[in-house]
Amino acid sequence: MRVPDVLGWLGVAYVIQDCIASIALIKDARCALEEVSDGSSGGGAAEPSTNSVSGGLLTVVDKLSPRLFHFERGDLVVLKSPEEHSKRLVRRLIALEGDFVSVTGGKLERVPKGAGWLEADSGALEPGGDSRVWAAVPLALIEGRVAAVLWPPARWGHLSPQPTPRSATKVLGQEGSLEILSPPIDEESY
Repeated sequence: MRVPDVLGWLGVAYVIQDCIASIALIKDARCALEEVSDGSSGGGAAEPSTNSVSGGLLTVVDKLSPRLFHFERGDLVVLKSPEEHSKRLVRRLIALEGDFVSVTGGKLERVPKGAGWLEADSGALEPGGDSRVWAAVPLALIEGRVAAVLWPPARWGHLSPQPTPRSATKVLGQEGSLEILSPPIDEESY
């Protein structure tokens, strides 16, 4: 192969890895995320309901959906930490813009436009934090959606959106929440 041919394929590989999909290793129950392609790492606390194994989960991260702003409640996402942009975290998307969330203590918050409510699956405040610490997070910080598990073979398959198993936060008005409350009728009473 000639050098120009190789350089052309490197460009294609870069576009695929950066814009469409990449492969990432989510390690142990705390789910530290390590990008296999570039070796960068960070901490996270989402515990996928796929029950990660000691060696970790080799996953496919869909990077196209966030670019098209296609999000669903229950998606497991990879995001830049709002506190330290060099760290990557894995969190579950609990609520989207316009939703009302009730966190522990009963405070009612509305998720603003262009933001989402993200939490760790463990239900506890983990290192790196989540929306209970940061409040709503700009959707622009989401880099990808964990779409499938490649390894280990026992866990192989597509990951569909699902609610956070141990969350104390309630999304109000959403089907399947533990408590359904009526949001304020008008913005002034909010």
